[in-house]
Parts: sequence; C-alpha cells; structure tokens
Amino acid sequence: MRSANAAAERLTGVPREQLMGKHLSELLPPEYAELAMAHAGSKLAGESESSVYELQILHADGRPRWVEVSSRLLVENGRPSGVQGIARDVTARREMELGLTFRAEVLENLQAAAFAVDSDGVVLFWNRGAAAMFGIPAAEAVGRPTHEVVFWIMGMRRYGWVAEIKGSEADGYFLYEPTGRTA
Repeated sequence: MRSANAAAERLTGVPREQLMGKHLSELLPPEYAELAMAHAGSKLAGESESSVYELQILHADGRPRWVEVSSRLLVENGRPSGVQGIARDVTARREMELGLTFRAEVLENLQAAAFAVDSDGVVLFWNRGAAAMFGIPAAEAVGRPTHEVVFWIMGMRRYGWVAEIKGSEADGYFLYEPTGRTA
C-alpha cells in the first residue's frame, strides 16, 4: 500500500502508519487474496481499466468484514504504474441479505401455508405449503389477486366441487375443468 486514509484505518483496525508498505494479501483471507490479485493483474496486463467486486478482509481483531472494492488502473507517462482501490464496508448489507435469504428459505420450506400479498391484494409470495394446501403451484399464484387464487379454491371446496386448473384467461380468471363432487 502506498497510501491509506482514516477510513482504511477504521475498516482494518490497523493504524495508517502500519498499513503503509503492506501487501494487500496480508489483510485478506487466502481465497480473497487470489481474487484481489486476479483483478489487479487484469488491470496491469491491460485487460481491464476498472472493476467493482466484493471480498472479505480481516479486521485486526480477527473479525471478517465484507467490502465492495472499486479499483482502477493507475497510469504514469503512458504506462501502468499500479492499481488504486477504494473499499467500502458492506458488512451490514451482506449480513442483512444473509438473514433475508435464511428467512425466505424457512418460509418456503414450512409445512404450513404461507403467502404474502401487496396492498392491492396481489400475491407476492406463495410457499410449498400453500401450493400443497390450495393445489396451486407458486408459478400460477404469484402475481394474481388473492380473491382469484385463495377464495376461488375455498369456494370450490366449500361446495364440494373438485376442478383441475387448465390455465388462465387474459383478464386473470382461471380456466378450469370440473372433475366432480367430493360429497
């Protein structure tokens, strides 16, 4: 490193004076050091002038931190002289994404029916439990008004009719073929 600012010091937990002269790979887990070196190498080889990518760095206290790196080729006298990188801490965003992914997987795999609708009553999410309970796969439920999806099925069951959904019309109503009565 040739230069480091106060943000780099906070991000790494290493005083600026100690960052100077360090090789970037000293701050990265091995798998991310390879990624960073590949990006730098492609710039120095003339294959790219800039790139944006994410990787982990190791804070001085041992905690990994996610950063988004925006890097570009530095040129002096018409020749590549180095690579400048600006790192932005995205740890909070990555942790939030991981939490959302986990919750989405939990909801998808519930045995109970779970679905979500927007303020207009259009189905946004339909899990496997809802597909099993209502007999409609997510691909057919998502994007449709709730009354068409759930209440139509409930009405069919209430009155003892069984039907097979064959598709939908342009106005969004289901095309179905009655297959008989349950009662």
